[in-house]
Amino acid sequence: AGLKGLPHEAVYCASKFAQVGFAQALDHELREKGIRVSVVAPGGVHTEFAFGTGRTPEDSRLKAFLRPEEVAEAVVFALAQPPHARVFLVGMRPMVEPL
Repeated sequence: AGLKGLPHEAVYCASKFAQVGFAQALDHELREKGIRVSVVAPGGVHTEFAFGTGRTPEDSRLKAFLRPEEVAEAVVFALAQPPHARVFLVGMRPMVEPL
């Protein structure tokens, strides 16, 4: 939602786009201090939050969403970079979602 607009989710998408801009601004302010800023932007993640969109635990598409552990691996990847490098954006999507 922070990398593309979605129908019926205008406010949610706007908040996610704002997070990307906020991260870019933080990078400008903190990079010289050696602080790295990264954004992990997953698509659908199989959490209770996804149920709020009308899905149920039995929804077959929900079962194909990313697991929280998979998103955590992306965070670890961003953190594991050497001090002179940074990963700014990790975009992840389950195979049931278009890019």
